Amino acid sequence: MPTTAHEELTLGHSPARQVMTLGEIWQTLKDYFGDGYIRNSAPFRFNVHLCETHRVAVHNENVFFGVHIDEDTMPLFGSLGETVKPPCTCEHIATVRQYIDDLVKTASIDDSYGIFSRKNEASVEETCSYAMRDSLQWWVHWHDGSVARTDYWKHLYIGIATSCDDILVPPAHLVDGTYRFLGHTASDIIAGLLSEGVDAENVRYMEMCLWRESVVQYFEKIDPKLRDLLLEKTHVMSQFHVASANTLGCAAATLAGRSVKFGGVEDEGMEMAAYGNCFSMGIAKEALGIAQGEPTEPTAGWDRNQLNAELRWMYARVMGQLDTHELVKYLRRYASSSLYFVGLNDRYLERMQGRRRRMLTPQMQALIASYTVGPSGRLEVNVVQQEATEQDKAC
Repeated sequence: MPTTAHEELTLGHSPARQVMTLGEIWQTLKDYFGDGYIRNSAPFRFNVHLCETHRVAVHNENVFFGVHIDEDTMPLFGSLGETVKPPCTCEHIATVRQYIDDLVKTASIDDSYGIFSRKNEASVEETCSYAMRDSLQWWVHWHDGSVARTDYWKHLYIGIATSCDDILVPPAHLVDGTYRFLGHTASDIIAGLLSEGVDAENVRYMEMCLWRESVVQYFEKIDPKLRDLLLEKTHVMSQFHVASANTLGCAAATLAGRSVKFGGVEDEGMEMAAYGNCFSMGIAKEALGIAQGEPTEPTAGWDRNQLNAELRWMYARVMGQLDTHELVKYLRRYASSSLYFVGLNDRYLERMQGRRRRMLTPQMQALIASYTVGPSGRLEVNVVQQEATEQDKAC
């Protein structure tokens, strides 16, 4: 009896390897995303100039989806406060793009697979297990409160994206399959999404978002000067964060869980939801006191109070814009749920409790194991720690 697409991938029959140089990956991304409204900004494409948006005068019933805190009521919360419109720094993203263009040509490849979570993991494999835990917890908030097996590859997509935040992964290794997340290559996961019936164009979009994240995350980790270009520029910091956190790709995964198609690189609602996810997380982390001092802190600079007020202004604007979009009922929960889940999810509680990993419960271990493929190509029944080889840095 022939195997299903899901079974073939589970048993380790991976799609053909895509061998590309870093320069080829970066050019592919620029060609795919294009410039948006800012010239020479690809692949940091944005369609809406937030500086020119206005406050929505009348709320509609969409405010009942997700979490809503009106701009006028933010000062009621001691951890929030007033909003302030930031100066426009949007065009500066073209400078960031040029800086990365130069890095692509000159930077040496670091394949050390360093761990950047700062939580004392013993191995890359352990970091990947926790990344899967975090991804499933996010999914519960973003989707419908469950982790159904029909969304298996969507969960793994968010998982591999999370691992690129926590681990120094060379983009070429992500693309060619040298890097594996819980035994799966990125190509396995992309093929798996297709096997779950996700629209092919939307899957391609998710793949390009993952590639873009890997490039941006890689250079952010190896070159501290890149971050210097973002500091005290709320707009450009936010544009960069959407790419580095892959909030667009994860929004697409969430929509796929509802069998909802979207408009690709030109979809303004997706853009607003991706912004909102970043902003609401930044606001919640600031409220809990775990944002300050982070290497990727969005409001680091000369006046954190001012920068946080600017962040709240942008959050209020993107949520207002999202409320006018046809997909708002699917995206508002994704855009706003960070306001409460930062206080629930283990990823952030670990930061509050001295940056030490919380033990995985037996139930967590069993669930993570169900996403893990071992050396035989078959699903593991337990979380297995394995040494990564020089030829195949795998997790």
